[in-house]
Amino acid sequence: IFRLLRRQEFFRNWIGFISPRSQLAAALQTRVVDIQNLNDPFEIDGVKLRRGSGEPFDYGPHGNAQSIAYFFGSKSHTSNYAAGGVVLQVSDEALMFLGIRSELLSLASLQDFSRINDYSFNAGTETQFIECVLSKTKYEAFVLPPSVMSSAKEANGNMSFQLKGAIQYAKSGLVFGVLPLG
Repeated sequence: IFRLLRRQEFFRNWIGFISPRSQLAAALQTRVVDIQNLNDPFEIDGVKLRRGSGEPFDYGPHGNAQSIAYFFGSKSHTSNYAAGGVVLQVSDEALMFLGIRSELLSLASLQDFSRINDYSFNAGTETQFIECVLSKTKYEAFVLPPSVMSSAKEANGNMSFQLKGAIQYAKSGLVFGVLPLG
């Protein structure tokens, strides 16, 4: 039970960090409280997380591409939506990408406790393009070179631009990497 609770808290913390006002983050918070309070938390094993409307989240066993693209669409993400998260400015020369693999959305929504307890992903490094998506306010607060600013596009109240960097994929499902600005 301890391992299951820690993994659920991991999902809650990272999905809440990436998308704090999302229905998925709220549903995960409720599920963590349920697991803490039930005498036998395994009685809710396999009970999918649901939206406020009662509809289950549709990230599927391998991730529903359209739903994942929607979830990561207003967040920074890999070009193929295999991972998504946030970018932070770490210097005038680089941004840091912090995110999760899309498979974690599926694991979190399906709530198959054995898969959650056993998950481990292949660790490695890949050079990838990250679509950096920022609110206009954050975009204006970042110190970006003219070459990046000239390539930025506006859509749905956000600004986006691409950067390339060495992206680390951890066994836990976390994804991170430095994105040089020059």
